Amino acid sequence: MMPPNRPYTRLIEAAPNQIAESVAQLWHDWHDTATPRGQMLGAVVLLILITLPTWGGPPLLTIMIAGLWLAYVGQTWNLLAGFTGLFSLGHALFTGIGAYLAAAFALRGGVGPVPGIILAIPVAALVGAMVGGLGCRAGFKSLHFTIVTLILAEGAHLGASHLNLTYLLRPGQDDAGSLTLPTPAIITDKPLVFYYTILALTGLSLLVIRLLLRSRFGYHWLAVREDPRAAAAMGINLYQTRVIASAVAAGLAAPAGAFLTLYLHHADPEQMLSLSASLAPILGTAIGGIGTLFGPVVGAFVVVTSDHGLAWLIGHSHHNLAALKPLAAGLALVLVAMIAPHGLWPALARRLGLVKAPPTKPNGD
Repeated sequence: MMPPNRPYTRLIEAAPNQIAESVAQLWHDWHDTATPRGQMLGAVVLLILITLPTWGGPPLLTIMIAGLWLAYVGQTWNLLAGFTGLFSLGHALFTGIGAYLAAAFALRGGVGPVPGIILAIPVAALVGAMVGGLGCRAGFKSLHFTIVTLILAEGAHLGASHLNLTYLLRPGQDDAGSLTLPTPAIITDKPLVFYYTILALTGLSLLVIRLLLRSRFGYHWLAVREDPRAAAAMGINLYQTRVIASAVAAGLAAPAGAFLTLYLHHADPEQMLSLSASLAPILGTAIGGIGTLFGPVVGAFVVVTSDHGLAWLIGHSHHNLAALKPLAAGLALVLVAMIAPHGLWPALARRLGLVKAPPTKPNGD
């Protein structure tokens, strides 16, 4: 029998009180930081998001699901680049793990996708720790981490594209690279359930990342981002801090891939593991504000709205305007860099008077 005074036993027993105290501290922190105008706007936005399915039509619901999903993934990428200083070009690797594990379990008769979703978080976290270990070794610069993430993500992309995964799970079917989920394997086909699920996930990600930033890990991440040498001089283990950040970001990103698989009814390597899948959250976060908490949310909806607008324009045009999409993305980045160097969210928060202290420097607020 295990002794009752083991450290992890005491930690589990104290967890509910610590979570409650952390949530209360977050409430006081938000109340002290936001102006009355910001608090009112936040309450209105929350009310709109909760009641949107009752008055919004299917097209609006589709845009909102896409925007919230990109905001969620952008938050997990921002944890690395914005709060730790690790720029990843292969974040799709972690969402792809969640996507393919959920699809694999869904294709097994009678299993369902839930075990895959649960398993995806620790598996992605382990892979994230390995990626961080490879890219953040002693003497390596942040560029090495970027290259390692890009190489591993592209390797996973090529591997998934050429392996007949469907045949391995369901012999007799031939669909190399993709995993198409049959209708019985889907939890639900109702957009309403998917909307509230991704809304809850995005809100939970904001809460979890805020809690992490106010923890010892968060202070270490910010210290390493600001000045690695000074952080090392204070006794912070740079290697361990970066590996933990990579593992946490990867674990948080995995449920996004599982959600997308269930929402689209299939997992496709071009959609889940390609370079464009990794660039989408980077673009949204860069537009909204890297190193800020709400920047990825604002940027995600800018990207999704512009994408749907361009799709409508291309669909109603007699000319091939597909090249407008990357051109518009590049133009948006240039405009944001010129008008709001730190992103749209800090500029909006300052100009609209939403926060008491102007966010002149990205600091997680």
